[in-house]
Order: sequence, then structure tokens, then C-alpha cells
Amino acid sequence: MKKGNLPVQEYGLINVCMQTVENGTPLTCDDCGRTIFNIATIKGKSDGKIYNVGLSCVKKLLNKSIYFDLKTEWEFEQKQNEWKQAVNSLNWLKKKANEEIYEFALCKYENGKEFNIELHFAKDFGGYKKGYYGGRSSTMTLDKLPLFSEFVKA
Repeated sequence: MKKGNLPVQEYGLINVCMQTVENGTPLTCDDCGRTIFNIATIKGKSDGKIYNVGLSCVKKLLNKSIYFDLKTEWEFEQKQNEWKQAVNSLNWLKKKANEEIYEFALCKYENGKEFNIELHFAKDFGGYKKGYYGGRSSTMTLDKLPLFSEFVKA
């Protein structure tokens, strides 16, 4: 498939999603035809069609053939940064899991929209006793929870 399959128009942002190869569902980029895990779902304001586009294609095409209004562009950047933070938390937890001294627990916030993952010592370690608090991930929105299925059950 050749690049440049998206019509030139203004788009609205429906969703941004970053996944890992281990637990993600691959899609095909509607612009370049490549398999993608990091996806922006956008809707054309002229044709009303919905497109799944790789984040790298969105960045490359933004203000060339893909146009967002200012509010949508800000929302895209915000959602992309939230996903990057979640992937950073995932990498941090993987590093902690390799140390084999922690147990992980899901902590959902009372607002019903956010969570973090708490670490507790799985065994006595130095001056720490089994069960003692050992830290937590950053706070994230629940749509990121599937990334962490290897550590906690939703």
C-alpha cells in the first residue's frame, strides 16, 4: 500500500492508544499500510469516515494533510504524553519485577477513573519486612490498565 492514503481535511481525535507487542492488538495504518500498535483513531470532518493511523504517521502528516483544530491538537499531545508515561511506568515495573523482591497490587482511586500499582516486599529484604510498602507507579487513567495485565488483574 502506498503512503498518503488519507484525504486532506480537518480531523477530529477519537482516541490515542499505545500498546506493547506482548499484549496489544495490531491494526493496519490507514495511511501507510504498516502494522501498528501505537494508534490514533481520527474522524474526517468532511467525509465523516473513521481512520486508524500510526502515531508516527500522524506526527509526520500533521499540518500537511492531517489538520487538527488547536483544541484537538492539544488533546492529541496530552493523550500521547499520558501513554508515554504509562509505558515508562510499565518499563519501571518490569525492572522491579526482575529484582524478584516485590509483589504488585492494583490500587484504584475513589474517582473510578484512575489507578496506580503499589509495590510491597514479597520477602524480608535488608531492614524491610515482608509486606512493607516499597513504592508505587505513577497515577494513570483506567484505559491504560490492560498494559499492566502481567502484574495485576483488573
